Amino acid sequence: MPPPRRWLPMPGSPAPSPHGPTPPQAPPGLVPWHQQRSAWQARAAQGIRARPAKADRFKLVPAHVPLMHINLKAKPPKRNAQVVIQRELLAHMKNAPLFVEPQDDTADEIIEQLRSAKSRGIGPFAAPFWFDSKAKIQRRLGDFRAKGEKFPDYQVEGMYYLASRKGALLADDMGLGKTIQALMAIPDATKCGVMVIAPAGLQRNWLREILKWRPDFKVFELSKANFRWPWLGHITIAKWESLPELSKIPAKPNIKMLGLVDEAHRGKNPTAKRTKSGREILSRCDATWLLTGTAMANKPKDFFEVLKMADLHKYAGARLKVYTKSFFEFNSKGKCTKADPRAAKLRQLICLRRKKSEVAKEIPPKSYARLWVEVSKPALSRTMKNLITKFGGESALLAKLTTEGMAASERAHTYEVMGRIRREIAIAKLPHVLSWIRDREEEDEPVVVTCCHREPILKLSERKGWGKIIGGMTSAQKEKTVQAFQAGKLKGLAISTAGSEGITLTRACKMLRIDKDYLPKTNFQWEDRICRYGQERRTTITDVWAGDVEIDDLVDAICQRKLKFMKAADLI
Repeated sequence: MPPPRRWLPMPGSPAPSPHGPTPPQAPPGLVPWHQQRSAWQARAAQGIRARPAKADRFKLVPAHVPLMHINLKAKPPKRNAQVVIQRELLAHMKNAPLFVEPQDDTADEIIEQLRSAKSRGIGPFAAPFWFDSKAKIQRRLGDFRAKGEKFPDYQVEGMYYLASRKGALLADDMGLGKTIQALMAIPDATKCGVMVIAPAGLQRNWLREILKWRPDFKVFELSKANFRWPWLGHITIAKWESLPELSKIPAKPNIKMLGLVDEAHRGKNPTAKRTKSGREILSRCDATWLLTGTAMANKPKDFFEVLKMADLHKYAGARLKVYTKSFFEFNSKGKCTKADPRAAKLRQLICLRRKKSEVAKEIPPKSYARLWVEVSKPALSRTMKNLITKFGGESALLAKLTTEGMAASERAHTYEVMGRIRREIAIAKLPHVLSWIRDREEEDEPVVVTCCHREPILKLSERKGWGKIIGGMTSAQKEKTVQAFQAGKLKGLAISTAGSEGITLTRACKMLRIDKDYLPKTNFQWEDRICRYGQERRTTITDVWAGDVEIDDLVDAICQRKLKFMKAADLI
C-alpha cells in the first residue's frame, strides 16, 4: 500500500490547526507536493543559461565600466587572448589599463594607442599620489646646490620624468648619472620604502651614493640568505645574482613600495631564475623604475622583456610577436635584418634616453684607433692549427659561423671552437700589448686594458703597480681596486667583462682593447668607463687588431650587423 501523499498549503493560506492531523482528502486550494516540485524545477530551468561556445568567450572588462558600453555584437577574435571592445569604450576607461591589442597589428596603431595612453595619464604613465612634486624635488636640489653641488639640466629633466610615472624606463647613455637622477626623484622617507636590485659589483657603489644623496633613508645590504622587504624610510639593496627563489619571497609589508632596478637589461632572459624572482618582487611593488644604458642588449626581444618588468610592454604591442613583427624585419631563418623607422618613435614615447653627444657636450668626445699586429703562424699552438684545418681553414670556419639556420647544437660547438681560437690569439697579442703599455708608462699615462679572456688579464695584473677586475671578485674588492686606480696608486688596470658596468675610471683617457665582445653593448660599456661625466680629456679607444688572421674581422662584422638595427631603433 503506497504511503499517503503530503499536502502543502498555498502561500498566504492559514496555518494548519493544531488539533489533529490533516484529513486524507485534498481540501480545495491546496497543491500536491509532486506537482509543486515539478513547478519549481521548471521555473529554475528558465534561469539557467546555456554555456557559450569557446569562440564566443571574451575577456572581462573592468567592473566599473557600464554594461551598455560593451560591444555585445562584436565578432569573435581570430586569435586567442585578443579582446574586442568598441573604440567608444576607451573614453570610459580612464583609470583602467590599456590592454586592447591592435586589430591589424600595425606599428601605427600601437603608436597611436601609446600616445593616447600617455596623454590621458593611465597605467604606468600616472604619478601615484605619494610621489614628490616638482617643487619638493627643487627644494631638495636647492639644499645640495647650497653645498656646491651642480646638476645639469638633463639630470633635472630625468628626475621630473621619473617622479611623474608609476612605471618608467630611464635609458640614458652610460656615465650621465642615472643613479643620481633616480635617488633625487625618490619620494620622501616618510612616504615609502625602496627595494633596489643591482649587480653584485655595484652594491657598494649604491650604498655610497645613497649615503651621500639621500641621508634621510636607512640603508641595508641584502644577500640570498637574509632577503627581506624594506620598511618605511628604509632602502634595501638586493643583488641580481642572489635573488631568492619564488617560494621564498616573503609577504610585502603594508606600506607603499618603490622598486628600483639598476642594469635592467640583466632581466632580459624570461626563463632565468633571477628574472622570474625579480619580476615577482617588482610585481608586488606599487611603482617600478628601470635604469639601463643598453636597453637592447642583443636582440629586439631583449627590449620587450625589459619593458615587462615595469608593465610597459602592454603599450608596445602587448605580445612579443606583435612587437617584433610591427617594428622589425626578419629573414627566413629568423634573424633580425632591419628596424622600421617607427621603432625609434616608439622608443621616444615609451622611455627616456639621452646621448652624451646631445646633452653633455662638456664631456670630451672619444676617438678610435687600431694597433695592427701579427700573431698567426708561430704564435698559434699546433692544436689550434689542427682545429682550424679540421674545419677546412679559417675561411670555412668564418663562413660556418655566418650560415643561416644552423642547428643549435652545431652553432654552440662552432662558437666553442671560435672561443678557443680567440683565446689563443689574445694570448699571442700579449707581447705587442706589453710593448704598447711600456710606452704609455714612460709617458706617465694611466691606461685601462680590456679583454674577453681571463689569461691576458691575469698576466697583465702581475706587472708592478697594476690591478685587475675579473669575475669572482666581491663588490668590496672591486670598489677598493677602483678607488686605488682613481687615487693614482695604480699605473694601470686590466678588466674583463665583469668590469664593464657601474664603475668610473675617468683618471685614464686611453683604453686598449685586446679583443672585442660579440655584443655591442659590452664594447660600449667598456668605452664608457673612461668616457663619462667627470672626464676632462679626450679619450682614445685602441683596438689590437690581428692583421694576419681573419678572426677579429668576423667579430667586428657580427657587431656591425647587430648595431645596424639597434641604431635604427635608437637604442644604442
